[in-house]
Amino acid sequence: MKNSIAKQYIQSLFTISFSLFTRVGSDGFSLVLFGTKVADSKEFLIIKTINRRNKMNQTNKTRPAHNFSLFTISFSLIIMFTSVVSADFSRDGDIVTDSVTKLEWQDDDVSHEMKWREAIDHCESLELGGHNDWRLPNINELKTIIDRSKYNPAIVSTFEHTSSSSYWSSTTNEDYFEDAWRVFFHNGKVDNYGKDGDYCVRCVRDGD
Repeated sequence: MKNSIAKQYIQSLFTISFSLFTRVGSDGFSLVLFGTKVADSKEFLIIKTINRRNKMNQTNKTRPAHNFSLFTISFSLIIMFTSVVSADFSRDGDIVTDSVTKLEWQDDDVSHEMKWREAIDHCESLELGGHNDWRLPNINELKTIIDRSKYNPAIVSTFEHTSSSSYWSSTTNEDYFEDAWRVFFHNGKVDNYGKDGDYCVRCVRDGD
């Protein structure tokens, strides 16, 4: 039931927010909204500040400032909501499929380390599960298989063949073209490094 709900609504953008801090003073008020938004099966923190100036400031009227906090949505509700739209992974032979993104992931062996250009060529020449349209995943795709509730490795538990090392993505650092983005699956850290470095590879393909 949970998975069917996720499939229906995961493409939509959901926002949950609640008042964390409000300051009312002679010059108006400031409202800070704190909450989460969920999109593409990921949870993100939202902090937004709203400032509104008060016309009474123009008449030189003043009043003391008051601070208060108000939580209108409980933490348990946020946890329940985000669990409903979590991704669902399944395994068929040497391929792991994400039912949300429809991506199919290579999981036949732990790859040897190679340079970034070699990683791209490796995936493009891969034949696995009757398919030859494999490719090196971009950084956003690679991040979808991180599971930061796990450690060493921090990867979705459906994967059986994995290393706690860094894995290449196909995404070049737009500020420095000699670097590309990678995921360190020891703890799920995302960073970039020179393309001449040697790191692991996990290929991906678009599902049928």
